[in-house]
Amino acid sequence: MPNDVSRSSAKAAGNNLSDLLFQNIARQIRDGSCVLFLGPAAIAAQTSKDTYTPIIESCAMEMAKGLDLSEEETKSLPQVCSTLRMQNTLSDTSIIAGVRTYYQKAEKTQIKSLAGKT
Repeated sequence: MPNDVSRSSAKAAGNNLSDLLFQNIARQIRDGSCVLFLGPAAIAAQTSKDTYTPIIESCAMEMAKGLDLSEEETKSLPQVCSTLRMQNTLSDTSIIAGVRTYYQKAEKTQIKSLAGKT
């Protein structure tokens, strides 16, 4: 049966392992050998004076202009892109270019990080 000393040693080793893991991940992101993926609501674009919308939703709404979709579908980038392809409105390359252009334009205008906000 483990005693208090072995438990504290395992606990300390676990903490060190976590620290090493996070340091390794941070180094890999910095070196460009690892890509950090944030949730879809981590970055928001300003849609009105005091309103921010997750950038993935604002991109979807922009790309969905002219499509006959429900309000909920209009806010879903996967749904909008799928509809654009199924209706043969845009090619994969054009969709990728449209999303890239939207994100680049949003990056130059006012965007806000919502990471860690509740």
